[in-house]
Amino acid sequence: MNLSHHRLHSLSDPTWIDDAINEMGEEKFWNYKLQVYKALDELKLGERLHIEKWVKPERYYLFIKISCCFFSETECCYEFNTDYTIITHKFERYETLVHFPKKIPVQALS
Repeated sequence: MNLSHHRLHSLSDPTWIDDAINEMGEEKFWNYKLQVYKALDELKLGERLHIEKWVKPERYYLFIKISCCFFSETECCYEFNTDYTIITHKFERYETLVHFPKKIPVQALS
């Protein structure tokens, strides 16, 4: 199975969101988005999510588009395989890898 035709081609085109809200209702859409974000956020480093096992076929398109948004918002720490059937948590987010001092002296910024 190849689900790559469901991928998001542009983050600046919200028509797919409008279509999904019209289809399922606004509250259900935003709740579904939160469920997708939570499921992806809970993947441990190196862990995989098999879309065919976790997502209903009628929601493949929406799950993949929402996942693309999540990837963008999380510094692309996740990736699809080539046929968009598996998502892998590839590496930790930048903010968890770099520890900044709590207070940066002003002279250090010059």
